Amino acid sequence: MKKKSNNFGFKPKKRKKEKSFQELLAEELAKPSEDEEEERKQAKPHQRNKRVRVVRLSKKETKGLREQEEIRENFINDLKEIERETKSLEKNQEKLKDLDTFNRAMKSGNVTMSGGIGGTVQKVKEYNAIRLQRKKDELALSKGKLKELQAELKKLDREEIMINRKEEKDKIRELLYQSAKLGQTLDRGKKIKNEKKNRKKKKRKNTKGL
Repeated sequence: MKKKSNNFGFKPKKRKKEKSFQELLAEELAKPSEDEEEERKQAKPHQRNKRVRVVRLSKKETKGLREQEEIRENFINDLKEIERETKSLEKNQEKLKDLDTFNRAMKSGNVTMSGGIGGTVQKVKEYNAIRLQRKKDELALSKGKLKELQAELKKLDREEIMINRKEEKDKIRELLYQSAKLGQTLDRGKKIKNEKKNRKKKKRKNTKGL
């Protein structure tokens, strides 16, 4: 005969299987960070599934990097300015050469037009040559400094990445240690429970004969 159910036709709910600590930990580690999620949202559709590793820095480290970046930008701007001035001076030198040639041609002929122009041109040429050399030296020095700064920035970036990787590894190691510890505690609890159960069974068995 078929048994009647007491749940008025409703199916009993299936109990969800509880996940182990290791499974929960693996899920948590697999989740993308807020920065990665934000970057994924802003990326183009074909780039959304690509996971980009984001190096997390502290406020102090970020400030230091920002300052370094500003210094680098200032150097680049100074370099551009020096290069512009250098080009301008070189053009002036070319113009002065033409003027000097014209002045010599005037002196060789019978044209009498402001006799003092040659001396003035020579002085301007000398002054411009000195300025040009100074700017070239400044440009070379700035380029050297920029190279040093770029090398320093690369080194700093590499150090930051290494520090962050070490911190992440330490964090994972700590979590794994905690999970192992928790597993041992659970096993110990199970063992104690089984021992109590066995003692009760033994006691019951011994009292049956009386």
